[in-house]
Amino acid sequence: LPKEADVNLNDTKCVKIDFQGGVDILMKGLSKSVRQNIRTAYNRMKRDGIEFELVIYDTSNPIDKDAWDRLTDVYLDRLFAKYKKSKLGIFYRYSNFWLYRHVKHDTKSLRLLSNSFHAVLMTDGKIMSFLSGFMNHGEKELAVPRLCINDKYSFYSPGYILLVETLHYLEANGACRVIDLCRGEEKYKMDMGGQPYYTALI
Repeated sequence: LPKEADVNLNDTKCVKIDFQGGVDILMKGLSKSVRQNIRTAYNRMKRDGIEFELVIYDTSNPIDKDAWDRLTDVYLDRLFAKYKKSKLGIFYRYSNFWLYRHVKHDTKSLRLLSNSFHAVLMTDGKIMSFLSGFMNHGEKELAVPRLCINDKYSFYSPGYILLVETLHYLEANGACRVIDLCRGEEKYKMDMGGQPYYTALI
């Protein structure tokens, strides 16, 4: 093991959601306002007649090219949305579009590795939100480098619903009890009971 003096903490925090005690306990520990926001999201869907389903792609149901392409479309639309208006932005968007779709290492690994895991919140055949990650070898922890919502459904907070539904799915279907949301301490991660940690550069 390296000496303490040889370890430097990365400036960027990571966040993971640990639900070893169960999803119900985790949810009860969220702030009152977050619990209300989650209830509101479900109620809005019910009120507007939006029926949803959680579709899982994993080792027993590998993701196919068509489904992967659809996820990538939503991901890239969200990623490059801020560059749509200016001419320079449009150039940046399309010059990087091919790289993100075909070349980036996580684009390849999330599509091809056998331990990849994708949870997709769908309604009427359309993607509301999704997360893509890797299950560790003990299948006890899921690392999620990509979590994305479809802006068309932002009114329904599909990111919150996706996480809640995925937590319940994992609890009922295997040993996984940690969702590692990786780099960044965005508000939604902390809202959902995420705990920050640092990576170490050795």
